[in-house]
Amino acid sequence: MPRGPRAAREVVCVDLDCFYAQALERLRPELRGKPLAVRQKYITVTCNYEARAHGVSKLMSLEDSKQRCPELVIVDGSDLRPFREASEEIAAVLTRFGCPVERKGMDESFVDVSALVDTRVGAYEASQLDFVGHLLGEEDTLDRVTRARLAQASVIAQEMRDALLQELQFRSCAGVGTCKTSAKLAAELHKPNQQSIILPDALCTYMSDLPAGRVQGLGRSMLRQIHAALSDPSVVDSPYALTCAQIRDVPLDRLTRALGNASQADFVFKVVRGIDERPIRPSEQAKTISQEETSLPHPDTWESANARLRVLCTRIMDFVRERREKHNQVAHTLRQRLHRKVQHRALYPVKHFRGQQRPSDRT
Repeated sequence: MPRGPRAAREVVCVDLDCFYAQALERLRPELRGKPLAVRQKYITVTCNYEARAHGVSKLMSLEDSKQRCPELVIVDGSDLRPFREASEEIAAVLTRFGCPVERKGMDESFVDVSALVDTRVGAYEASQLDFVGHLLGEEDTLDRVTRARLAQASVIAQEMRDALLQELQFRSCAGVGTCKTSAKLAAELHKPNQQSIILPDALCTYMSDLPAGRVQGLGRSMLRQIHAALSDPSVVDSPYALTCAQIRDVPLDRLTRALGNASQADFVFKVVRGIDERPIRPSEQAKTISQEETSLPHPDTWESANARLRVLCTRIMDFVRERREKHNQVAHTLRQRLHRKVQHRALYPVKHFRGQQRPSDRT
């Protein structure tokens, strides 16, 4: 069995619990303690743990959600501004620790805490510091330096979570590892409001039976290509059922031919063995912003459609002005897309306008 790499750096993955629901509870404290779902279009995009206790889950239809939990409070989440603002506040708190922060979506961030660990633990200093959180792996497999550094990283992860809770009232999970993959998988081990550490020698074994789609960077299209590269694809019912151990059986040259890209093949070959060399890249300000809404009931006249469109335009222009004031970003292109509802709730575009407009004080 291949072994994971020795700890060369320390990475923390911070994942906000039920982020949309928490953001709304923070704005509307009367929602706390009640089963809450956030709606976008026809589905529950997320819900809090009070709702999950009644059987409500993410991506469930609104009708099914209400059947599972009649007292469910459903709040529209089509206006993303409060979530974006909360995400920026979270990033600001994490950045204050002086470490590179890479944001993945609004509710997840990777933080390379190696330099901060350097300032707290001497390069060859043994530490009696205890790990904070759930531990996957055996401590006696670690040399004393690696143990001291990972234990200190777990303390830093707890400090980050404490800061988010005390300053912003956000509960979060965290994962600690020696790379993005181990930190991400560790963050998923124990939820909600907990943290875990995956030790280097435990990572590869833990990943063996793990569905490869759980590994960040292995998307559905890539899994289909890898499935075709198996010596006997029939041994797996679906490309999405592939495990990391099964992908390890594919030679590197065959992966390269299947993916048509040597660097992608090298990444897959290594990451399923617990080797992830991707750096933490500090996130930049988003270059695009959008607003989308499915009107219920559907507008049946141009006047009612224009009324909804004016609401969206007001939101987007407010956001444009905010970006200009806070980050000196100036918008230059405005795109508008309309969709029409067809059978089985499928949507397809019927009009697409594209134009250029400098932001002004008018909406």
